[in-house]
Amino acid sequence: MRGIDRAKTIQDVSDDLTLLLRRMSAGDATASEHAWSAVFEQLRHIAQRQMGGRAPRGSLQPTLLVNEAWLKLAHKDLSYTDRRHFYCLASKVMRAVLIDAERQRRATKRGGDLQRVSWNVDLAASQPDEGIDILALDETLQRLSQHSERMGRLVELRVFGGLSHAECAEALDCSLRLVEREWQFAKAWLYDELTR
Repeated sequence: MRGIDRAKTIQDVSDDLTLLLRRMSAGDATASEHAWSAVFEQLRHIAQRQMGGRAPRGSLQPTLLVNEAWLKLAHKDLSYTDRRHFYCLASKVMRAVLIDAERQRRATKRGGDLQRVSWNVDLAASQPDEGIDILALDETLQRLSQHSERMGRLVELRVFGGLSHAECAEALDCSLRLVEREWQFAKAWLYDELTR
């Protein structure tokens, strides 16, 4: 019985957030404030996890990443069908913000003393602290997406959105088994491409 009550509670929270996001898209400022409160901690947690618990060199911190992403996500021109759709778009926006910040940082340095951004994803199986160059990851991800759009989306959701396999399966409208299989392939492919 407690499991059923818990499932209802999770569904109720999901429904409440969906309603808030729809009201926010319609221009309701109060709904926007409540939606911000509802998603901030989750987005910050995703940002921290993706930044490996520490910020790369420069001014981009997890909270700043979330704030930048929210400014883009809170526009009334965008509409969200549900919580899942919101987090899928959030992963795309966070990716774009991170890539723009890294490009700007590199432009400032004019290519000298390039630093790597550490990601808390097991792409570098033997040396996870070595990190992955975010621009190289973006270019490699674009090549993967040309090969398989779904695999590119999967990597984006896992790496930039911080979604679990189950959440990715739901977002991509496919089976959990397929997501797990494609994640293993994509991880190996990316690792091979990024370590060349």
